[in-house]
Amino acid sequence: NQCYVAYANYSGYEDAIHYCGLSSIVGPQGLILNQTGQQEGLVGAKLDRNALNASRNATPYLLDRRPELYRQLANQ
Repeated sequence: NQCYVAYANYSGYEDAIHYCGLSSIVGPQGLILNQTGQQEGLVGAKLDRNALNASRNATPYLLDRRPELYRQLANQ
């Protein structure tokens, strides 16, 4: 969606449930910028506004929106 995503997940076990971890920060082109792995951890990354703008300029899919098709839904 050409935005940055920060995803946090549990890691380890809770009763019979195993959580895989892999908390991540992902860039606007879908590349993983940083990830914790399967252990507990803290993840951080530098977000680059120029990378975001370049992604949006290269693929301007938001120009294809047709708000007239969903405007009525948004106003309910």
